[in-house]
Amino acid sequence: LPRQYQRKIREYQINGHLISVEKNDFEMVRELFQRINTYGRALSPQEIRCALNPGSSIPFIRYLAETPEFIDSTFGKVNPKRMKDMEYVLGIISFILFSYRDYKYNREDDFLVHTMKYLNKFNFKLNGTFSDEEGHSLPQWKNDECSEVFYTLFEKFKKGISISNNIFGTHRFKKKNSPSINKQLLIMMVSVFALLDDDIVAELISTKNKFIAKFDGLISGDIPSYVDWISESYNDSDKDFDYAISQSTGKKATILYRFDNFISLIQDITNKEVLIEGVIKNDN
Repeated sequence: LPRQYQRKIREYQINGHLISVEKNDFEMVRELFQRINTYGRALSPQEIRCALNPGSSIPFIRYLAETPEFIDSTFGKVNPKRMKDMEYVLGIISFILFSYRDYKYNREDDFLVHTMKYLNKFNFKLNGTFSDEEGHSLPQWKNDECSEVFYTLFEKFKKGISISNNIFGTHRFKKKNSPSINKQLLIMMVSVFALLDDDIVAELISTKNKFIAKFDGLISGDIPSYVDWISESYNDSDKDFDYAISQSTGKKATILYRFDNFISLIQDITNKEVLIEGVIKNDN
């Protein structure tokens, strides 16, 4: 080879990932390399999670991501390529399954993996397979081979989406005057609404104009936050709700801040105590 190419080869930085694999875990290795060979580029975080955590969680998450409820509610704007839509859904069901108050992770990825591992302990079977063709029908659940936790999560998932649509309309999951869906608003709204008592939901819907106005004010900083940061450095730097849905979104301090303030806003509007508890307690 000419010297210039030899030099480029010697200087080229090769990145590697060391993965601990059980001796008989060939399925994970097959899935991982299939995805690398298929796309010929770096795997997305959700693709890696699915490759490393095969099981019931994957078809369930994909099923939710392909439901008309999710696609319509997100205006068809969450791209299914590279499993971006599945990552959004996984975030929602993680906070439905486990209380945000029990969040103890340094990285959001660890929390999402924990959810997948938990769900993989249960059965979820479908009649048929998924299709990438436009206008396809979703496969049906095998009712006698699907554990109760999946039914519970599906119903609450749909409830959270329905309430979001009812209250915010076309403004749902967005900052004011922004056309883009904010991932953290989507995950927070759907998971919180999914776990609200019906009387509180009814009160919010009846006062939704006031609720939306105050919510926009919370994001813009026009109204003060209800709850302080658990981090003194964040308090001292005057970081606000907009920061909590835009930057460092997977940190415990940021998650607690945005959820606590959103729930406090609901309490302010309804004059009722709001207690958000995950479907599963004392596991996270």
